[in-house]
Amino acid sequence: MALLKHLKKTRYFLTIIVIISFIMLFFGMRQNKPKVSESLAPAVTVAQVVRTSVSPKLSFPGILISLNIVNLRSRIEGQVIGIHFENGSLVKKDQLLFELDDSFLQTQLAQAQGMLMRDTANLRYSEAEVSRNKTLVQRNITSESKFEQAVATADSNRGTLQIDQATIEQYKIQIGYKKIFSPVDGKIGFRQIDIGNVVRTTDTNYLATIVQMDPIDVQFALPERYIFTLKNKNLEEISVDLKFITQQLYHQKGYIKSIDNQIDPASGTFLVRARFPNTDHTLVPGQYVTVEFSLEQTSNALVVPIEAVQVGQTSSYVYIYHPDTQTVHYQPVKSEILDDKTVEIKEGIQAGDTLLTSGHLKVKDNMRVRIVERDAGKAPVS
Repeated sequence: MALLKHLKKTRYFLTIIVIISFIMLFFGMRQNKPKVSESLAPAVTVAQVVRTSVSPKLSFPGILISLNIVNLRSRIEGQVIGIHFENGSLVKKDQLLFELDDSFLQTQLAQAQGMLMRDTANLRYSEAEVSRNKTLVQRNITSESKFEQAVATADSNRGTLQIDQATIEQYKIQIGYKKIFSPVDGKIGFRQIDIGNVVRTTDTNYLATIVQMDPIDVQFALPERYIFTLKNKNLEEISVDLKFITQQLYHQKGYIKSIDNQIDPASGTFLVRARFPNTDHTLVPGQYVTVEFSLEQTSNALVVPIEAVQVGQTSSYVYIYHPDTQTVHYQPVKSEILDDKTVEIKEGIQAGDTLLTSGHLKVKDNMRVRIVERDAGKAPVS
């Protein structure tokens, strides 16, 4: 009986201990619940909207164009006996590129020189005839008509002599074309002929093409609303940046060189050319690029980091952070990219608003968030 009483007493104490443990666990979970909820709030970073002066950067697609593109052709007919360059190499102005056989022209030149000597002798004889007939006419020994015939023969021989001299000069000029030189500094492409080929002036194919590499122009189209702004500025003072299709920035700056004299009525645009130094020949004619430059300065613009603005299905948007409730509010905005770091907000927010700069995919409208890092200072300004 004593043992039975002892077991009942032990069971009673164990039951009390279990009940107390459950009560402590329940109150402990209730006390820790807010802390768990707070730790589950999405972590975000924020930045404040600032008002400042900026120069909006315009961006337009363009294509690189060489200042000089030379398509080499032969000006005489002949066989190629020399090629003095490598495909794709850099050439200098007046550098010898091709050499043609001129033996046929040399033969024609010798023939023309022989005809000149013959016609020179004929002219001397006809001039002597004129002098003799003139004396005979004065003595009434011969008729006037015979004298006039001698004068006409001399004049004819004099004209023939001029033709011979011009023919000789023509052959000398053509012989000078046997060597083809580069008219500009540039880069030559692949040749279309080989040694031993015969070239003619009527050939449709070029011998080779030379493009000037430095400097180089980029041509692009601007909307017509910018034409008056450009005309009122010194074009060479407008600094221009250039980006490749990989978004890599070209290491040298250019400037606006010229604008076209008419606006395309179909597109409402006009052509503009900017010039860039290309000493290392990084830029290649025909390459597609993007040009960026600023024309006007905007005062009191609302500027935010580019990370704050997200692109939705219908418009751009931001999340405004409310410090009193520690919640965020979805807000559509109208914006314009200034550069690769900042955006100007045209409509939708006010100066002093605090915007999310990270964590957008983890939040929803009116959701409570947890700031883990506030961007230092103000938003970067263009």
